[in-house]
Amino acid sequence: MNNYLNTDKRLFLIKFAWSSTNGKFITDTKGLGEVIEKHYKGIGFEYIKEFDPIKNKFVKINKNNLNRFTSFETETNLILKKHNLI
Repeated sequence: MNNYLNTDKRLFLIKFAWSSTNGKFITDTKGLGEVIEKHYKGIGFEYIKEFDPIKNKFVKINKNNLNRFTSFETETNLILKKHNLI
């Protein structure tokens, strides 16, 4: 397994409200729905951020952009709607 960050893909950082240290996950668009379904404990989300390769950091993303970026991933899009994230 290679341990590097591929910035060619759209990457998201999701932070769940239930944990201060173990609640952070980095994933791409395909894995976003899977991470939410697997780790959501009903408490909520602190934030979802998108990686900006120009600034070389994660920046907050609004609901409209999140919906636009995940619209082609039907399962992920439905999971985000279920949790009122878009």
